[in-house]
Parts: sequence; structure tokens; C-alpha cells
Amino acid sequence: MQVQWPDQPDLSHTVESRMRRLAETSSFLTTRLRSLPAGTKLELSFWHKMFRVGLDALLQGKPLRLAAKETGWRALVFSGDKVHAAIELAIKKDSRLSITEDAYDEGTLSAIERVKELQQGDSSYYEPSFLSVPALHRWVLWLRNRDNGPDWVVLMPPSPVSIESHGIIDAQQFMESCRDGAEKTLRLLQVVGPHA
Repeated sequence: MQVQWPDQPDLSHTVESRMRRLAETSSFLTTRLRSLPAGTKLELSFWHKMFRVGLDALLQGKPLRLAAKETGWRALVFSGDKVHAAIELAIKKDSRLSITEDAYDEGTLSAIERVKELQQGDSSYYEPSFLSVPALHRWVLWLRNRDNGPDWVVLMPPSPVSIESHGIIDAQQFMESCRDGAEKTLRLLQVVGPHA
């Protein structure tokens, strides 16, 4: 398994310079970054694409590559070897930039480390992407096979999926699990109603 990171987005240098300016004056609005001393050197690393799978696509039984819609770019924010946050750059005309500080920032790094451990025996190239299934509160690292082989999904903590954290599963198995979850959610909404 060989990891092949995508080229950085065109706006990555603009984002990095903006982060440096905010760090120099400690002007962040988010808790973790605001608590860092002014002038802390921050680096953006592991630029990767973001994708989203909607409830309709799950219920229609679409395979992951057809169900996932690209939504933007994401990078982890480091000082030294500590991840503090993630930067998300939306693919829209306004190229909106947002900063997240949640367990999935460190979870992404854990998933990346897990993939590095598995880079033996499989000669295929995989591009890591951040995949969200908001209706089911699932966020994973999607390893898209660049050689037309099967894709894989790396679960990251905190994952509600009943498979061991940091587990790597076949993308088809992941989608089947999500479709089951979507059908259960839909049945529950039909019984109790959306505003219960």
C-alpha cells in the first residue's frame, strides 16, 4: 500500500500565509489555537480532499465512488509534531475557509499513522481523502485506489461504527454498513417523527 498525497490546492500558499499572520498576533477565534503563545510557528500538512456522502445516495445503494461528492480541501495544523486543528477550504465560488478543532483532527493523524504501518505487501497507490457521512455522524479516511483496485476506509476515533477503531475495511463493506444505518435512521424517523 503506497500513499500518494494529491498536489496542494492553488490557494494553499495564501491559506498558509494567513495562518502565519494570525499566529503572530494570536488572533485566532478557536479555543486551542487562541491558547497558543503569540508567534507560535504553525505548519499546514497532509493536504487532502474532502468528500461527503448524502443520505439519498446511501438509500439508493450507490457505490462509494458514485455516492461521494467532493466538497473541498483539508489540511492539519501542526506546531512541531502536535496537531491542534484542521483547516477546511470549501470548493465554492467564495472558497470559504474554516478552522475545526475536534477529535477528528487527531483521529485523522492516527489514521494516517495506521496506514503508514500497512505500506507493505500491496504495491497499489492510494490517495487519502477525508470522507464524511453527516446523517450518520461518520467521518473516515478514504483510501482511493489510483490503480483501479478496491478502495479502503480507515476508521478513526471517535467512530460510532461497531468495528475496532483504526480498523481498515473495504469501502464496499463500509457503504453497506452505512446503508444499513441509513435505513434504520429512516425507519426510526417514520416511527417517532422528525421533531420528536
